[in-house]
Amino acid sequence: QALQQKDELAQLIVAKMGKVLGTKLADLMSTASPDQIIIHGPLAQLGAPFSEVVHASLEHHVLEIFRKKVSIHLSPSSLSEKIIGGCLAFKKQQIPTV
Repeated sequence: QALQQKDELAQLIVAKMGKVLGTKLADLMSTASPDQIIIHGPLAQLGAPFSEVVHASLEHHVLEIFRKKVSIHLSPSSLSEKIIGGCLAFKKQQIPTV
């Protein structure tokens, strides 16, 4: 609610959280190489300003070969999307078939 009302402290906190999450996702990119990252729950409710900061931070910190290769999506908090939101969408060739 404070973020929607353009509260400076709320904006600062969201920006910091987005930068930290983007940095950690960049670390993950070097081992997992996902095509998509899905953010759900309370973080998804922060909206586009949050996902834009996360994506900018990820692009800044990720290895060159992974830049511009992942998209970040926000997902509402329904039960089925919580299950999906906890996972990274891997390329089909990275998922072993049984």
